Amino acid sequence: MSTSAEKLKKRRREEQEIRGYANSSRWYTGLSNAISFLERAETGTDPLNRFSDAWSVAYNLFMMHGEPGDEEYRRFNSWVSTLKDDAAVRHYFVSAGDPLIASFRQAAERVKKILLKADGLQSLESWTSKGVSPEKASRYFFLMIRDMRNTAFHPKFNPNTAPITKALAAAADCLIPIAAAAVEATIEHPVPDTTGRA
Repeated sequence: MSTSAEKLKKRRREEQEIRGYANSSRWYTGLSNAISFLERAETGTDPLNRFSDAWSVAYNLFMMHGEPGDEEYRRFNSWVSTLKDDAAVRHYFVSAGDPLIASFRQAAERVKKILLKADGLQSLESWTSKGVSPEKASRYFFLMIRDMRNTAFHPKFNPNTAPITKALAAAADCLIPIAAAAVEATIEHPVPDTTGRA
């Protein structure tokens, strides 16, 4: 059974051949890196590594946004703002009953004081209120994921408690298909000025 990464490699190759995008372009290199990390995330077994690799998919996508010298958060914000309009990404946040999202929120709630900082805590609290739009839900999700990534990369972080492991696994389970959908969106709708073509 082929993975999302294998399908996306083929899709990227087809789009590149049709459009004539340069191998040296930010579109090609960013997507190549993102798909490599997606492949690792899909086939990995360790929760922290799967989460880290899934985050690296997102990182390579959002770093295509903005200009050289722009701070990471500005690029991240720009990327999250574009994702809300993509149907394949948006559909994960339309239904409050999506089992992956529900598991993620439940697991994150249990360890919120360890894994989340100000943005993530605020996002989790806002997300639990009724009537949250898919656009806001997707933003809350990515802000929580970003907080978790910052915590998980801290040298003093201990990932080896059962609730933390469960939260990281749930985050990876959610982020992998959403990141795969975001890769496909970037293949089909390149960030302006990233393809190497005028």
